[in-house]
Amino acid sequence: MMNPSSGDNLTPVNRLKTAIIGCHSLALMLSMGTAQAAIEWQNVWVRAMPPTQQMTAAYGTISNRGTTSVTLKGVSADFATRAELHRSVQQGNAVRMIPMGLVELAPGESLILKPGGAHLMLMGIDSMPAPDTSVSLCATTTSDSVCTMARVLRRAPKSPHDGHSEHMSH
Repeated sequence: MMNPSSGDNLTPVNRLKTAIIGCHSLALMLSMGTAQAAIEWQNVWVRAMPPTQQMTAAYGTISNRGTTSVTLKGVSADFATRAELHRSVQQGNAVRMIPMGLVELAPGESLILKPGGAHLMLMGIDSMPAPDTSVSLCATTTSDSVCTMARVLRRAPKSPHDGHSEHMSH
């Protein structure tokens, strides 16, 4: 039956079906908008090196606490001109460090950064941070940048909480 005032030919039942489908579509779009990735740094520390060194590494854990996958595009440090995610690979009698490129973290997944494994390689350091100071490290995703403060230590902390990283987002 045609409604002369609206110009459409929907029956009351079809109008109700259209409204219900519209509400479901809106609810789906809203729920998709709230799904997000939430990067979190944990137990982060930077290896202290002699003042003349121009490279060091950072360790800890980067976790995705969100509900969607996230891609780590890069990392940075406030005291290094270049920072990259690397992994150590045994090749014969030698260990090589290879850049990891983009790293995808599913919801709930973590990237563990530790000596002899994956780590942040920090390069181009003009002034090596002194032991027992704090520096800023940032992880960049396709949609965000999340930073943390990391302690500079001569050796790995005895417990995960000795790194005393503090979280902050930018």
